[in-house]
Amino acid sequence: MTTIERYIAYEGVFGILSTRQEFDSISRSLDLGAVLRIFAQSMWFARAEGWPDADLTQRRLVSEMFDVNVAERIYGTSLRVFHRHQCLFVMREAMRLCPTVEPLQIDAQVLKKIGLLILMANEHSSSEIRAEDRPAADWESLMCE
Repeated sequence: MTTIERYIAYEGVFGILSTRQEFDSISRSLDLGAVLRIFAQSMWFARAEGWPDADLTQRRLVSEMFDVNVAERIYGTSLRVFHRHQCLFVMREAMRLCPTVEPLQIDAQVLKKIGLLILMANEHSSSEIRAEDRPAADWESLMCE
């Protein structure tokens, strides 16, 4: 039997749609390595659908990435936040937008920005892929570092 999953998005929490410009701006403020590491792990957790602790895992990630008021609004919807397609979308966009920032530090402020990206990604992950004038060698070097 096929089940249709619904996920909470930025509009469902804050009452307004996020824009692609907001998503891009937050992405440009985050370190590429941090985003890739966090979303690679989040994707693994997102796959935990059906596991005994799947809901608990979602709640723990939400509590780490959002302040208490926002987390309570998310919990009140009973919708999931993290899913595989969203994580892949953010990782792809990170390759395009995020700079390499040294030294790599993941603190509460970074986690809050990543939380916003997560919600925005649920609104934008089905939008068109924007082409960028970048030589293929640049993409290969980013992916292979």
